[in-house]
Amino acid sequence: MHEACREGHIDLARELLMAAAKYSHKVTGSNRKSKSASRNKGGGGGGSGGNKGMHSRQFDDDSLYGPNPLDYRGNTPLHDACREGHADVCSDLLAAGADQTIVNENGKEACNSCYAFSFS
Repeated sequence: MHEACREGHIDLARELLMAAAKYSHKVTGSNRKSKSASRNKGGGGGGSGGNKGMHSRQFDDDSLYGPNPLDYRGNTPLHDACREGHADVCSDLLAAGADQTIVNENGKEACNSCYAFSFS
């Protein structure tokens, strides 16, 4: 997921998000409500809608699948996509429930990468 988002491979990122949503749905069961991933203080999930090809889907906090897996530096795929300026991938991640408030090991949220690299 990280590499697809970092490299701007939108179709692959969408496939991985769809597969993760199906897996998460199968594991949690259709009767149980899911909540947005939140791995830091502040929680909140968030995302915007309106993306073609993506369904708004929230994942369980303990899920390793979905839009918020962390790499060894605490970055999410959203951090990677923002840092590289892939707005279309960012949009899809947010629509899939990516948590823009997750802070990496440097104390930065994904949006900080956009500002740092002038992609805002």
